[in-house]
Amino acid sequence: MFFLLQRSEKTDFLSFFYKRCINTLVRPLFDNTSKDTLEKDDYHTALVLNHIIELLTFCIETHTYHMKNYCFNRDLLKRVLVLLLSSHKFLVLAALRLLRRVVHMKEEFYNRYLIKNNLFKPVLKLFVSNGYRYNLLDSAIIELFDYIRSEEITSLITHIIENYWDILKNINYVQTFTDLKRTYDHNHRSVRTVVGTVTQQATLDV
Repeated sequence: MFFLLQRSEKTDFLSFFYKRCINTLVRPLFDNTSKDTLEKDDYHTALVLNHIIELLTFCIETHTYHMKNYCFNRDLLKRVLVLLLSSHKFLVLAALRLLRRVVHMKEEFYNRYLIKNNLFKPVLKLFVSNGYRYNLLDSAIIELFDYIRSEEITSLITHIIENYWDILKNINYVQTFTDLKRTYDHNHRSVRTVVGTVTQQATLDV
């Protein structure tokens, strides 16, 4: 009985929070990224946005159902990744951490959202503009792609290679992208082999 009461209270709280509170809490993010660029990039604004991103990262991890709906209905991740344009590295890293958390969820809902909205484009644009220097930005982005490869998130691997390989193929100071392409090739060889086997069997059956 106590457990059911707790669960009911949690459900009521989350319903109230996502209906009445979250829009107010994240309004500075939406106000500052309304034109797909940063309206303000001063230190105080960056601090406020950093706290908002930390809150959203927590919500993505713990409020899975409500946050999926909120992300979809408000185009949230697209707005968050506008922050990659900030001159404040701590804010850029916070946005990357949120994206990393989304990828870590390994939910096809989020994967389809990332693919549909082409949200790896600003990440790779940042990576290229960073000049392949060894720093926190470089490490965070490489780790993101390495995670996608190591966890074999097929839909993301396919999207990244088929859309960005012309950029990635020249990056050879780390093995991450070469390994990503190798995983892509292996997956597609396996698919072609299976399709070929099924076709051959169908022909023999005829």
